[in-house]
Amino acid sequence: MSGEPALGVALLNFHRDLGCDGLLNVKHPIAVAAAKLVDGSLVELSDHAAHGGQCVPSIKDYYNDRHTCKRYFGANGGREVGAGRPRDSRRAPFDFAQGRLRYWARCWLTIGPSERIMAGISRQAAAHSPLRLGRGEPRFSRVSWAAIREFSYQWRIVMARLSAWKVAGVVFVLFAATAIGAQAQTFTTLVDFDGNDGAEPLAALVQGADGNLYGTTSMGGISNSQCFGSCGTAFKITVAGSLTTMYEFCAQPDCTDGYDPIGGLVLGTDGNFYGTTEYGGTTIAAGTVFKISRNGTLITLYNFCSKLYCADGENSTAPLFEAANGHFYGTTQLGGVYGTFGTAFEITPTGNLTTVFSFDKKDGESPYGGLIQGSDGNFYGTTFDGGKGQGCFPDQGGCGTAFRLTPGGKLTTVHSFCPSPTNCSDGAQPQAGLIQATDGNLYGVTSNGATHGYAGTIFRIAPTGTTTTFYNFCAQPNCADGGEPAAPLIQGSDGNLYGTTLLGGDINCNLGYGYGCGTVFRITPQGSLTTLHTFESSDGAFPLSLVQATNGTFYGVTNNGGTFNSSCSEGCGTIFSLDVSLGPFVTFVRAAGKVGQTGGILGQGFTGTTSVSLNGIAANFTVVSDTFIKATVPAGATTGYVTVATPSGTLTSNLPFRVLP
Repeated sequence: MSGEPALGVALLNFHRDLGCDGLLNVKHPIAVAAAKLVDGSLVELSDHAAHGGQCVPSIKDYYNDRHTCKRYFGANGGREVGAGRPRDSRRAPFDFAQGRLRYWARCWLTIGPSERIMAGISRQAAAHSPLRLGRGEPRFSRVSWAAIREFSYQWRIVMARLSAWKVAGVVFVLFAATAIGAQAQTFTTLVDFDGNDGAEPLAALVQGADGNLYGTTSMGGISNSQCFGSCGTAFKITVAGSLTTMYEFCAQPDCTDGYDPIGGLVLGTDGNFYGTTEYGGTTIAAGTVFKISRNGTLITLYNFCSKLYCADGENSTAPLFEAANGHFYGTTQLGGVYGTFGTAFEITPTGNLTTVFSFDKKDGESPYGGLIQGSDGNFYGTTFDGGKGQGCFPDQGGCGTAFRLTPGGKLTTVHSFCPSPTNCSDGAQPQAGLIQATDGNLYGVTSNGATHGYAGTIFRIAPTGTTTTFYNFCAQPNCADGGEPAAPLIQGSDGNLYGTTLLGGDINCNLGYGYGCGTVFRITPQGSLTTLHTFESSDGAFPLSLVQATNGTFYGVTNNGGTFNSSCSEGCGTIFSLDVSLGPFVTFVRAAGKVGQTGGILGQGFTGTTSVSLNGIAANFTVVSDTFIKATVPAGATTGYVTVATPSGTLTSNLPFRVLP
């Protein structure tokens, strides 16, 4: 299209504004993107390395929920800041001669795939070349990215209006009538982050045994130049909205405690919380696994990239989960025995890590989302790249997969997205993990692809492996139903699925970019979608993962929006609640166990409880507090729902408890 050369020229100008005229023959990603947009070919750029290496990027390869690539540039003389050792001592060599331009497109912007040429700085190239992953100085602030965001947003508007947004106006009338007829809901902003108490949360909250909610922010907290100003926090929040910072990352010298805890927290059966950091640690800033108590005491359990060539993985962004065997499982987006494609790992509560599987691109690459354990005992997840798909820029290296992984490490690709360059109707590039609903099917989202302007999909995988597109976003005018979902779905206590979209909703929300600030939605098992809330920036922007607390209310985070301040020009993000009039229930710390095992039940109003039953079989129990019960799986019990008889009534679990053989 005629807009592409102008976009490329703007990119080249942006590249020059940074003071970077070029980078050897490996091609600086911004300049590569610009050159391809200008004339469709790569251009030879002058060697700037001779000028002190000022333009050799030190890359913080973290992107926020809009995929707008918060990249920070600097030079550190080829060494990780503060670490005092070469970055490449444990990393495998990287062959630039292969011309893997796909690695420059790892981070893609809020635009369709034909424009994502301009999108990337590679984690792989950064990990295996003079382009370092450690952060250095000088810092280029978010304002430095204003230009690139501005024309990327404008380009997105052009593309979207030429495709999905030209739907007939009569559909909008029908949608409006549906929204008016929806059940009442109450939206409340509970926390408006200000940078000091955290900024830019990305992961779902988790309910603790005390009835409070716990989570992390990817930025904010301690000011430390090693993580470009702020390194992230762990926090507690009451359901009424009182926030307490439990821990500020990078509190230890050289950030050995890690930073950027993007994956959030999970409650363990021991009452502690477990999580990962994307960066930091004692090796080469490849991230950590940590345990943190409710009083904020943090213990690092494992440092990624502890093995040669990072065979144990590096840079985890996914949430952990505790499996039936009491061990935690997760993924890393990089590392593994094949070098750059990511891993699935198992770690004990004491920190003994085992790599369960290393991806090799053909079977998937970059598992950003977490794993779940299905009712069959196997693990399920997604990869953002790789597989057999053919429709993703730039080297047709796959558009992501959904997979099954046995506890013994045998992987089966259940589905490869985007089967051909001209057919991505099934979606592409799933960023979030899967859930298994009570109907036995797996559900997930893709952040790209679909039939309406590359706005993403909801898909369903049957136990047989058959994959069906469940919903195509941007089906309504101006993407009023949302676009680009990037967080896992959850199943509500009413049996419906709930989720968020990063974009869409009101395209005139007051951030002013013209692509929407995102939505919260509900979708029935039959595929009927209702938008429950449309964000306007002042109440948050770019929402991510939801959780339903046992009081029946949904809670979530937005990565930006809220009050604009000097720390966050687009807002530091929010925590919100959404009450859709669902009643209280009980849930589990771990929803599976063997007869005789004792597990935890979460809820409220437990004081004075008279009985606990599993699928009709009475269980021995102890009321630990008003919000926590310990119960033992009774002999003769089978998989089913748990009921708890309290003085105020009988509470039923939101999902079945699975009795293991």
